[in-house]
Amino acid sequence: TYKADTLKNYTLKLDGADRIEFKQITMQAEDTVYGRVVDIGGNSCNNKFINNRIIGTTGQSNSDALAVIYSGGADNSLDSNNVFEKNTISNGTYGFYMIGDDVRVWPSNSENWEKNNIIRYNTLENQSLCVIYSSYQRSLVIENNFIFNSNVRKVNYGIQFYDTDSSEISNNKIILNSINKIYG
Repeated sequence: TYKADTLKNYTLKLDGADRIEFKQITMQAEDTVYGRVVDIGGNSCNNKFINNRIIGTTGQSNSDALAVIYSGGADNSLDSNNVFEKNTISNGTYGFYMIGDDVRVWPSNSENWEKNNIIRYNTLENQSLCVIYSSYQRSLVIENNFIFNSNVRKVNYGIQFYDTDSSEISNNKIILNSINKIYG
């Protein structure tokens, strides 16, 4: 566990980290304002998160500052070939908030997007805004996940994606108190 702050908003930070496997670990955020659990950046590639418990905060927010797993495009980073499999991902505003390099995409060129990230066989529970949000991704796989929300606060979207190319979303079970299950 870690109580993050505005400068270090993460429990675990991957910055240019490659070929690291996290297996059967519990990671948890403590802060209710800055509560990312995993922050992936700096062109981190070929990492695996397998059979972990990744627990975000239950703080109320309308931002990605409480995303459980965050890979943002602000650092000109292409974080590709990362695998998230058989994890339980709880709470936070987003379960996954994955944005490829949004600085280099205009004009739109999917060759500069993150590639081959995989989200499969996970349980995602009780995110407050959107369970999986992705943008500027190519060949993203989201399959065989169980997504549900028992929170009183309404989830706006189960899976939301923009500017995503050649990707597969299949066999996910989504149970939400919202009419918006998949949007993109």
